Amino acid sequence: MRDTYYNNGPIRSNHRSAYGNTEYRTTYSPAPSQRPVLTAPYVNRSTQVYRNTAIGRPTVDVGGGAPSMRLPAYDALEDPHLHEYFSRRFSNIPKIMPKHQRGGSSGGRYVYVPDTRTGKIKSKSGSSTGVTIRKETVYKVSITTGSQKNNGTSARVYLRMKGSKGKMTKKCLSKSKSSIKSKSAAENKKSKTKAFKFLPGSTQIFKIKSEDLGDIKSITLEHDGLTEKDAWFVEEIEIVNLTNHRKWLFSCGQWFSLHHTDCQIARTLYAQLTAKTEYELTVITGDKNGAGTDANVFVTIYGKSGQTEKVALKNKSKNSFERNQSDTFTFKAKCVGPMTKLRVEHDNSGRGPGWYLERWLAKDEGDGAICRDLVGSKDPLAMRKSNKYKVTVFTGNKRGAGTDANVCITLFGKQGDSAERKLDNTLNNFERGATDEFLIECGCVGTLERIRIGHDNAGGSAGWFLDKVIVDDLDQQRVYEFPCNRWLAVDEDDGQISRDLYCGVGENDAAPGVPYVIQVISLICTIIVL
Repeated sequence: MRDTYYNNGPIRSNHRSAYGNTEYRTTYSPAPSQRPVLTAPYVNRSTQVYRNTAIGRPTVDVGGGAPSMRLPAYDALEDPHLHEYFSRRFSNIPKIMPKHQRGGSSGGRYVYVPDTRTGKIKSKSGSSTGVTIRKETVYKVSITTGSQKNNGTSARVYLRMKGSKGKMTKKCLSKSKSSIKSKSAAENKKSKTKAFKFLPGSTQIFKIKSEDLGDIKSITLEHDGLTEKDAWFVEEIEIVNLTNHRKWLFSCGQWFSLHHTDCQIARTLYAQLTAKTEYELTVITGDKNGAGTDANVFVTIYGKSGQTEKVALKNKSKNSFERNQSDTFTFKAKCVGPMTKLRVEHDNSGRGPGWYLERWLAKDEGDGAICRDLVGSKDPLAMRKSNKYKVTVFTGNKRGAGTDANVCITLFGKQGDSAERKLDNTLNNFERGATDEFLIECGCVGTLERIRIGHDNAGGSAGWFLDKVIVDDLDQQRVYEFPCNRWLAVDEDDGQISRDLYCGVGENDAAPGVPYVIQVISLICTIIVL
């Protein structure tokens, strides 16, 4: 037992030090000159005693000729004075996260995952009474820019990700100037002074550190470009978890611009079921005179999860699409889920472009269509089913309202579209004040939402004033009216020769969507000099 004295007077107390089990007791002293040197572990220490000691392990001279004490490395999670605080605030973190487990031996860091709603740290069971130790991972993000001119951008691009286990906050996608390499040394030297840019036709790869998000459900991609030169066309985004090598593909094919299409610079994209699916397609050409084709044939597959891109059917080993011949093609494309229909078409090129595929796809045979939609069925003996639409076109009663050009129409519904169909028969159509009727057969497109009607500006008098179009779904017994009352001419109105018309929406009506009110206030400042 050792007597200890304080400058402000003797105080008697009993306590234990954190640095040992020695009990220090305070007693009265008859004379201050006889007081021993202060030897408690919380005594004021001189910086001189820290010299010539090991880093992180300073020694303290406790005085009185006693040997020096070596202080242990401080760890807040192992401090007994803070144990009650951690137990109350984070529910026993020192017990869940002992020192030998922090950092891990598998090469990754562990992070605490707080509950965004309650502010508390979650437990593995999902309650707020424990802690979730989630390993940090690295994601490889590949962004493909469109290949057309002016598809790239130099604006700052940001990415957010949302998964089944959490979400990643917005992060800027950029690269250090030293990592931007050019073909020549001179260009590489210049690149160090230039900002990073998404070039047309390029695929840029970024590596992002984040906590494990689980199965990524959606991403939000955006940029801060406000001018037309900052417009950016993105084809697709691929994300790979480098820890478990899982992949997610996000198809886009849209502009990020305030000056194109729907004027959006931020879009939320959803992951596809799989990146690519292998399809096997067998084509049987009919047994008729001239049934084969030399044209280039394309297919598009439609499903409940979307549609594939237009795929060219090519076979290098033999001449395809000959009379009474079967051709099999294998290709990889986007997974569309359960298939609903198949669109087959050709470009009408070559010596004999006409093709008989159960029906003619030829300009000079049948109805003149070179594109058809085939409705899928699990029954191989099922008969072809199609909807019939009666299209009635009303030409306006104005001077020069009629047209000699070739007119085409496309029907758009909730279940797809009809593809472009030419409106033609044996009569002289689209004259001033005339009403013309046409019959279209195609797969059911569901409830009609809009149509696209236009012409090719051919002939001596191509300008056309269209009053309205009425579409009668003969199978579903529904009638849709599409008002227009505008010119389709390069020298009239706004110069457009093709227009999208919405059901029941006329020239003076608001189109479907969310209405916005934009107010522009200009301030005029007048300075009067006296």
